[in-house]
Amino acid sequence: MMSEESPHWRSPALGTPAVLDLPGGSIRCFEAGGGPPAVFVHGLLVIANFWRKVVSRLAPAFHCVALDLPLGSHELAMGPKPT
Repeated sequence: MMSEESPHWRSPALGTPAVLDLPGGSIRCFEAGGGPPAVFVHGLLVIANFWRKVVSRLAPAFHCVALDLPLGSHELAMGPKPT
């Protein structure tokens, strides 16, 4: 039997979710660890989960930030904020 997971599932290994409010709209990111920053950016048609194994290994020594950018399966729509 297969379990039904949320279509927006992200690995807990990515860390704590946060929202970045940018001029073009909001994007979600995940933060884990402490120390010097390391920012993880995925490519087209993938999501922050792409970095889950890397973040889990580097988080003890780095402040890891994994972005969930548009053109993947991001949760937050980009575009102008409603007035």
